[in-house]
Amino acid sequence: MDKKKSPMEVRYIMSAPQILRVGSEERVLVEVQDYNAKDSMKVHVRVMNFPSKHTDLGNYLLTLDSNNKYQALVNIK
Repeated sequence: MDKKKSPMEVRYIMSAPQILRVGSEERVLVEVQDYNAKDSMKVHVRVMNFPSKHTDLGNYLLTLDSNNKYQALVNIK
């Protein structure tokens, strides 16, 4: 049986440069669309080295809510 998608399905979006360069500041957009709950949403953005993913380069905790229209920009260095 095929599962039909709801027309108001929640979408989670993260937009970032393809390459994050060491020593330069980059901006990352985090957004939730069609989120109808009144509660805020906590988002954890974690940046790690590539390809080994052994070194944690940054951790950012965001709160998305109706005040910021469920979107936020993160400045990553």
